[in-house]
Amino acid sequence: MWLADPNNSSTAFTILWGIDQLMGPEALEKLARNVSVNSSASSILRGVAQGEFVAGLTFEANAYAYVAGGQSEISLVYPEEGTFTSTEFMALVKGAPNPELGQRTMDAILSKETQVALLESTFRRPTRSDIVVGDHADLPAIEDVTVFATDEAAAAAGRDAFLARWQGYLQSAN
Repeated sequence: MWLADPNNSSTAFTILWGIDQLMGPEALEKLARNVSVNSSASSILRGVAQGEFVAGLTFEANAYAYVAGGQSEISLVYPEEGTFTSTEFMALVKGAPNPELGQRTMDAILSKETQVALLESTFRRPTRSDIVVGDHADLPAIEDVTVFATDEAAAAAGRDAFLARWQGYLQSAN
């Protein structure tokens, strides 16, 4: 199993934080004994796509691009214990110039047409609930995936201590 270095990859940090929150420190320590760490998230994707790595931990949208691109030997696996979603944000800044243009931009991005286009081209799940993901990508409905909530503020606040603990697990494993 391969994973990017969480010191350099927000994807890897988020994955490890989620595993720790869902399954606890013992599971994270066990993972450290059974994972190889690589320099970047994109190297994990390329390594799996080229057959160099048997499995890699990454985000759904990143990995699905390879499946959608025709690599039928690759499949996405959603852990039965659960997974989590990572929120992407957009906001209007109070007092910023041209709020009307900002609102029109947000409305355009959140439109059904744009959300479908983003799903079909980047494989990012739509914000809208009136879009059936399976009509546009061979991904499971989010209702069919066990999802648990994470606290992104706690993850950010505890980042340095968490990374130090992860490094300790890796050093103990070697």
